[in-house]
Amino acid sequence: MTLTIRPARPGEEALLARLHGAALSGAAWDAAYWGRALEDDQQLVMLAEAPNAVGLSAARLVAGEAEILTIGITEDARGRGYGRALLSRTLEHIGLKGGTRCFLEVEDSNRAALGLYEKSGFVTVGRRENYYGPGRRALVMERQNCLPRGDADS
Repeated sequence: MTLTIRPARPGEEALLARLHGAALSGAAWDAAYWGRALEDDQQLVMLAEAPNAVGLSAARLVAGEAEILTIGITEDARGRGYGRALLSRTLEHIGLKGGTRCFLEVEDSNRAALGLYEKSGFVTVGRRENYYGPGRRALVMERQNCLPRGDADS
């Protein structure tokens, strides 16, 4: 199956909200949020399609530092390398826009995501207790260089 990853466009807000909910087990940001994100020059919203949309990412870039706000692949499309490809393309766009450091949070129990981020050059730099709810800790991860760096994110 062919995967296309591209910046999302105005008019795709409802699609982004639906995908976000499907990829993150119902914790969706609504279409109004996505509309604001698409209008914000400091945000980058990417859409992964194969052949219908299977994932998305959103990142904010300010003064050379980026934060990946969300990234997800729908459950039926997982295990095919789409998440790795989406993360790599998101990092590439961040780097091309001048991002030199990139941060994200991930639940410490999410082994698949942790493995992906570690293989992509992210390291744990902090923890946030109860970030995802009582007893659910987030790890804060950082990558120093957002531009493609070879096999880890290709």
